[in-house]
Amino acid sequence: MALQQTAGKAISDAYAGLKTLIQRRFANQPEAQTALVHYEDNPRNYEQLLKKHLDTTQLDRDAEIVAAAHHLLALMQEANTPHNHVTNQGMIQGLVNENIGTISMSFHDPKAE
Repeated sequence: MALQQTAGKAISDAYAGLKTLIQRRFANQPEAQTALVHYEDNPRNYEQLLKKHLDTTQLDRDAEIVAAAHHLLALMQEANTPHNHVTNQGMIQGLVNENIGTISMSFHDPKAE
């Protein structure tokens, strides 16, 4: 499986896990369950209702849900971070592993010294 597909599956699984945890906390609250289910398809109409139920149940203080949310965010950030793949063959005189600006390098023949 390609790296991108693996990352996508990990994010999808983490999202599903977080959603399942929230659904369990809303087990006896049909209106909250409805808001959660319909939010994905229509966030504009269900955002306020979902926020209300999340606040009421204080899920932002639930350690398991917070940990799952942090895990999901970390996976998403990692997937959106550019990665450099470097292969070196032979002697290395300089290496830049991150390109976030202008880089100037000057090389000379070390044998000439």
